[in-house]
Amino acid sequence: MTKQNLILTSVISIVIISGVGILIANSMGYSFGAGNQNKEQAQKYSSNPQNNSDQNRQGQTNKESIANNTNQPQNVANTTNPVSTLTQAEQDMLLKMREEEKLARDVYVTLGQKFPSIGQILTNIPKSEQKHTDTVKLVLDKYNLTDPITDDTVGIFKDQTFAKLYQDLVAKGSVSEVEALKVGATIEDLDINDLNSDLAKTTNPDIVGAFEKLRNGSYNHLRSFVNKIEQLGQSYTPQYITETQYQTILSTPNTGGNGQEAKGQGKNRGN
Repeated sequence: MTKQNLILTSVISIVIISGVGILIANSMGYSFGAGNQNKEQAQKYSSNPQNNSDQNRQGQTNKESIANNTNQPQNVANTTNPVSTLTQAEQDMLLKMREEEKLARDVYVTLGQKFPSIGQILTNIPKSEQKHTDTVKLVLDKYNLTDPITDDTVGIFKDQTFAKLYQDLVAKGSVSEVEALKVGATIEDLDINDLNSDLAKTTNPDIVGAFEKLRNGSYNHLRSFVNKIEQLGQSYTPQYITETQYQTILSTPNTGGNGQEAKGQGKNRGN
């Protein structure tokens, strides 16, 4: 073989081998151009903290979105229920309960900040109370009733009865941890009593559905507060509901509904 033929054969062999290599790489999903782009992109994000922060923030936003969706109030104002005409009594009870649930949330938030040592119970339950007041808001919206809460600031109420009650309850609960817990029990006691009264005055399915959810939550919260009070060697005497209903609530396991944050806190007596 001549020297020229040898050189030509070597060149052809190199070309063939290179072509085969490229075909194999392509068949495996590699792209030399894309590989360079991916490498540059990786270098861009690894060398630029801002880009890493952008990705982290996006991930955090997604997690917060999931958490927010999980905590959304259940829409008990079922869209399949026809919008009937509410009586004045039904309108009044919805408007009142919207602020009464805010009262519970506001008092618990304020006392929870004052007594961090019992902050767990006074941190979890306000989240439930927020869902309670939001649940009532869903019914208000369905029936085109004007929301009494125009300023959601803690301690601010349209009904001045609640404004005064907020001040009185915070002052009483600020004395000690036990008194703070007793104030919590008192609020749930009052709430259950008002819901009992309201449910006896209406058959509207949206109101009944919402208020029964709220009452189940208040049962759980009352058990939680009383259990904690007794752990501290004290006791609570009901001020609004009957002693019979009070003992029945304490002897019943926690129920489902918007009071689930208190799950495991109550004492299941009689079991």
